[in-house]
Amino acid sequence: MTRLADGTFGLLYESGPYQRITFARFDAAWLGADCPNSQNDPKLAARTAVPDGVLTAGTPGTVEVRVTNHGHLTSPAGTTTLTTPAGWPGTTPQPLPAIAPGATVAVDVPVTPPATAVTGEQDVTVTLRAGTTTSSSTTRMLVVGGSEVLDRTLAQDYDGTTGYTDLTASLPDVAPLTRGVTTVRFRTTRTPVAGTLLSASRTTAPSTNVTLSLNSGVPHFEARVDGVYSARLDGTASLADGRDHTLAVAVTDTGTAMYADGVRIASTTTPSLFGQTTGLTGMWAGRNVDDGGPQWHFAGHLDRITVHRAD
Repeated sequence: MTRLADGTFGLLYESGPYQRITFARFDAAWLGADCPNSQNDPKLAARTAVPDGVLTAGTPGTVEVRVTNHGHLTSPAGTTTLTTPAGWPGTTPQPLPAIAPGATVAVDVPVTPPATAVTGEQDVTVTLRAGTTTSSSTTRMLVVGGSEVLDRTLAQDYDGTTGYTDLTASLPDVAPLTRGVTTVRFRTTRTPVAGTLLSASRTTAPSTNVTLSLNSGVPHFEARVDGVYSARLDGTASLADGRDHTLAVAVTDTGTAMYADGVRIASTTTPSLFGQTTGLTGMWAGRNVDDGGPQWHFAGHLDRITVHRAD
């Protein structure tokens, strides 16, 4: 399908059981709601993200609302309102500028979770108002609070061959956790088959580990004992673009979810963290170790790793 020079749309498609090719032409009015005729009735869609990856209890943060105009006319200016969970401080509606057809704008909404906010996923609702259009959508984002059992600033480049940071001394604090949020901030342009961000493993076994990694640049999380996975999550897009990213894994009573830059990218209904993976003996940033020795080295920059208990 393509837009033609006169402003109409042309669609070439196969019709009948493999019998003929048909060309159809229609205008925006025929499309109706998807291409509104009135500039005062835009078709807008919102997607939320958290630039820092997570919101921190008691700390001012920002939720970025990305608004796209799916119509063929410029939308009028309006407002973006964020509704947070009960008990949170209210947020102020933010101005939404006029948006050109097909364009996306980002609106930053200041958010401060209460100091008593618990670690885990929270639902927020975004409401867009522009002209006569009002639309709402609900999404989930990560909040960290309560007990922090690991906070390690690395600020280090890793060569993908031998470099790593030994975090085994912190394993006794991390290993019992069955609920919580793990975050890693990094940047890279390299795409090895597997590049470990954080991994804890039983070093005398071939396949017992909890690992957050980039596999060919794509986010990956796995938890397994003797080769049997209790959780395995994969993203859909590479983050090996040389920019700073925050990858997070949240384990709650409802399951395990993976977030990239504050956007939920994968989930499973099985809760699986360090505490569900028995016999862990070592933990590292930048590599995994099994009975065959070191493997899955990361190439790039690791900035910070945190693990929060879900208090």
